[in-house]
Amino acid sequence: MLILIKQLKLAKTTFMKKKIRMILFSPFHFINLLLGIRQFEKTGTNNVSHYQSLIQSFCFTLGKSSTWLAKRNTKQNPPNFVNDNAGILKNIDYQLVNSQLDEKGFYIFDTLLDENTLSQLSKFAKEHFATTRMLSGGKSNVVEVIYDPTNKKSVRYDYKENDLINNETVQSLIGDSSIISIAQNYLRTVPIADVVGMWWNTDFQKEPDSEAAQFFHFDMDRIKWLKFFFYITDVDENSGPHSFVEGSHKDGGIPFSMSSKGYSRLSDKEVLDHYGQEKVKVFAAPKGTIIAEDTRGLHKGTNVIEGDRLIFQIQFSNSLFGAQYPKSKIDITNNSRLQLLDKNYPRILMNYK
Repeated sequence: MLILIKQLKLAKTTFMKKKIRMILFSPFHFINLLLGIRQFEKTGTNNVSHYQSLIQSFCFTLGKSSTWLAKRNTKQNPPNFVNDNAGILKNIDYQLVNSQLDEKGFYIFDTLLDENTLSQLSKFAKEHFATTRMLSGGKSNVVEVIYDPTNKKSVRYDYKENDLINNETVQSLIGDSSIISIAQNYLRTVPIADVVGMWWNTDFQKEPDSEAAQFFHFDMDRIKWLKFFFYITDVDENSGPHSFVEGSHKDGGIPFSMSSKGYSRLSDKEVLDHYGQEKVKVFAAPKGTIIAEDTRGLHKGTNVIEGDRLIFQIQFSNSLFGAQYPKSKIDITNNSRLQLLDKNYPRILMNYK
């Protein structure tokens, strides 16, 4: 301990100071994380320090702490949702999907979203206000506007979650049995719908921006989760394809040289030097493409060179322990499918009830 404190005083770079602090405070963070889990199990809430300890423990143990917590969660909440082929991903090989998710961290489905669903989500984007992102260096203001492709004000526009989850088309995707089944198989528990979003990325500026998630990073909002990305517009090499580092979602998949920097952005060079180009998967694909991904692995949205792209996302989590978001409330009065799900599997919608 004394040696580490001495090294911290002598450290000449910010990186070395971060690394030593992480090692020095790791016992505190692990104990605080366990206290947070105990509080969450009693009250359904955790505080910011518990969330920060989740992140720091993940970084120090190279993911093993989150993996252990996920296995513990499965014992407490075993999966019991019945897989079927009634959803949009009909006749899916669930075993194949789960195997690739475990091994690679992502899966691109052969089935595309149907034209009606794409049309309805596009209609939503044209009719609802979106909030622009403040960019690095204050290059844009935060405003609520109807997105106008002829008058772009920011690199990214986000739609409100509360508006999304009360849209009929979005509700049909949240309650889709094939999507829920895939999430359950990967999370090893009945999944919780969590962090529903849709956003535009634009060519407002040519260089990538960290505030728009255009540098490599890992997510750590929850203990374990699976995200589904839906391309609502065609995405080619110039319109900001999503990128993911294959296998980086595993324990040890992100080396300590990167994880010891904490919850920070990484340069392309740093990632390519470690993993090589062959591990960095770039998902240029037509509209309607559906991608399942464990964003615990390194990923980014490539900056848009020309035009724009619209993406819809549903995240399913194994627990709501972690980051604290503004609460959204879902109205399922006119949705018999979600009413039935809520009756038989109340965990699925518990975040929005």
